[in-house]
Amino acid sequence: MKQQRGNYISYILWMLIVASVFASVSYYFFKDISGDMVKTPWVFVGFFLFPFAYVLSTTKDLRTLDECIDITETENSRLRVKISFAKKFLLSVAIITIIFAVFSGMFLYYATLNSDSVKYVIPFVMSLVGIDLYLVYSLWNLNSSINDFKMEVTNRKKKSKHVKSLQDQLKNNSDK
Repeated sequence: MKQQRGNYISYILWMLIVASVFASVSYYFFKDISGDMVKTPWVFVGFFLFPFAYVLSTTKDLRTLDECIDITETENSRLRVKISFAKKFLLSVAIITIIFAVFSGMFLYYATLNSDSVKYVIPFVMSLVGIDLYLVYSLWNLNSSINDFKMEVTNRKKKSKHVKSLQDQLKNNSDK
């Protein structure tokens, strides 16, 4: 459990580092921007909803993992834990992206009303963009690990069939 807590802290720390870098860079580049430049927040709102495609794809891949029947009991128990974690992670990513979309829309709308706040709103929204990109990267890693596991099970199944056929051939040759 201690190892898991360390992984969560490391994950959140990296997410905050990415958010800080995006905010700092955007503050440097957009410090002289006026409120007239921020007309429509819908580009950002749409961008925050982008991870839903990955969430749906990964959810579909998780459902196909439930159909793995040629695995050992210990692999099955480990797989159940991973699937449970992945489902919780996918739900949290979906909720976070909706919250980010709403907040970015509200803050960018506020920035159009109050032009003095633009130099603070843009870095905030860009830090949310950084977190969103980090979540997409995490989803990509999760999807890759799911596909790697499926490939491993498929390869083991093929290898087992090949070994069985070789054993049958050897047995048939020794009977002759």
